[in-house]
Amino acid sequence: MSRRIPRMPAQRRRRYNTILVMPRKPRFYYVYILASLSGTLYTGITNSIYKRTLQHKNKETPGFTSKYDVNRLVYYEVFRDVLAAIRRKKKSKAGHEKRRLG
Repeated sequence: MSRRIPRMPAQRRRRYNTILVMPRKPRFYYVYILASLSGTLYTGITNSIYKRTLQHKNKETPGFTSKYDVNRLVYYEVFRDVLAAIRRKKKSKAGHEKRRLG
């Protein structure tokens, strides 16, 4: 004969669907502007300004910055929210499309 485990009444049963949220390390996002000697500008966004600037200087990725030798960091801003950083990048790009340094 098997023993049956009695069920608890429905009003006393509870389900705990809690999600444990681990504290996250704060992230920072950078909107930066690079320039070449001829005055060509490039705007970008990254979460590691030091590493990204080195990548541009060493021409590790083919594209605009390596083609036009854009490798001098002239300006950057720090953001905690990635969406705010993206908005700022778009706003600054709209402003310097027709502008050059010099």
